Amino acid sequence: MRQALAGMLWSKQYFFYDTDKWLEEHGYDAMRPTPHQVRNREWFHMIGDNVISMPDKWEYPWFAAWDLAFHTLALATVDIDFAKQQLDLLLRQSLPASDRTDPGL
Repeated sequence: MRQALAGMLWSKQYFFYDTDKWLEEHGYDAMRPTPHQVRNREWFHMIGDNVISMPDKWEYPWFAAWDLAFHTLALATVDIDFAKQQLDLLLRQSLPASDRTDPGL
């Protein structure tokens, strides 16, 4: 159990993703209709700039809200403040809705 919890603490990762900026850099303008599907266009409000718990830095290079919610249960046994901060992060309006798992990174 100690080894598993140490892995949870070790795999914290800095996550930065400004979707509006990403869309702008890829030529998408929300005020103009586009004939093709543009990845992440519904996520223009998302700005991720946080340290988050990741199950594995190599296998999960993206943000997955449902994973993070489950991680907080295990993290609460060793770092209750970090676990609470992670839940607060999920409930903020700057992150994606809970019915989606990732912004298509």
